[in-house]
Amino acid sequence: MMIGWILTGIGLTGAIACLAALIATGKSFARQRERLLENIEEEQEDKR
Repeated sequence: MMIGWILTGIGLTGAIACLAALIATGKSFARQRERLLENIEEEQEDKR
């Protein structure tokens, strides 16, 4: 019975870690996207 609780705890910890990683990755990609769009806009303005 105790092994089941240990495995459940490990699985829950893994699920929480995955969610945290997804949130962090989403925020990182959002910042990178903003920078990329700004760079594209600057390049287009320079070409004019």
